[in-house]
Amino acid sequence: YSFEFRKGWGRVPITFDKPLTLTAWMAIRGYTNKSFAEAVGAEASTVANWKQGRYLPSGRFIHKIEVALDTKYTNIIFGSQEL
Repeated sequence: YSFEFRKGWGRVPITFDKPLTLTAWMAIRGYTNKSFAEAVGAEASTVANWKQGRYLPSGRFIHKIEVALDTKYTNIIFGSQEL
């Protein structure tokens, strides 16, 4: 899959052949735990748990995560989970 990396200096197309971790997606999109939590309506501690793979987001967060990260849920690895 591919996406455009958007930062202040412009857009750069990037292509990946495997999903990325939530941590990587958040870094690409410029999120901290707190800002990502605010974007998806969760607690920062919940985001930390998702990143560590302690548990997966519930259904009510999936669409919000996809919108915030501008990618499909299936392109995201939570913790050390393998897809």
